[in-house]
Amino acid sequence: MPDIATLAISLAVTADGVNVEAYAPRHPFQWSPVVIKRETISLPSATDVALSPPSTARALVVMCEKLPSLRLKGAPGDTGILLTAASGLVGIPAVLPLGASPTPYLRNESPSLYSLVLLWL
Repeated sequence: MPDIATLAISLAVTADGVNVEAYAPRHPFQWSPVVIKRETISLPSATDVALSPPSTARALVVMCEKLPSLRLKGAPGDTGILLTAASGLVGIPAVLPLGASPTPYLRNESPSLYSLVLLWL
């Protein structure tokens, strides 16, 4: 495991050939990682799926390309928060800081099975 890991995120938007910088942090986030784990999970339709974060993970990066409706929940039955908007703005990874002993759930609200990549940091 590396001594220091760096997470640098920027967002640039191009409209009519003009680049507009929407977000660029002054300093990237750096920490001493205990775990960096990449996994692909399959989410059945309309089912709350419990995620199993490594005990030392500090953040979760959810990478999805074309899911019309994905919800992050704290427990089954919660309303949760929509991570992928129905407006079609998809493909942007969601970076979620984790608290102590997280128990996240993801729910695929599309009509078919969907697989996506999780990166635990």
